[in-house]
Amino acid sequence: MNWAKIIALLAASVVAGAQTQPPPQTARQALLEMFFSKSPKAMQKHLPDEALDIFAKTDSGLTPMILSQISSFQQQATMGGKHFGNV
Repeated sequence: MNWAKIIALLAASVVAGAQTQPPPQTARQALLEMFFSKSPKAMQKHLPDEALDIFAKTDSGLTPMILSQISSFQQQATMGGKHFGNV
C-alpha cells in the first residue's frame, strides 16, 4: 500500500468513529429525567404515542391535571426535605 491509501484509510476510520451515536437511554435514566428534570416537557417526551393520543382526545382536562401533579412532585423532589412525596 502506498502512503495515500494508508492516510485515506485512517481518515475514514476517524470520521466513522466520530459519527457514532451515544448509547440509548436506560429506563433508570429516563425515570430520573422524567421526575427530576426542570423541563416541563420531560414527562411528555417519554410517554408512549398511544398515551399522548388518549390525552389529546380527551376534553376532560385530565392532561393538565396530571402534568400539574407531576410538576408539583418534581418541584418537591428537587427541593428535597423531609416532606418529599406528600403531594
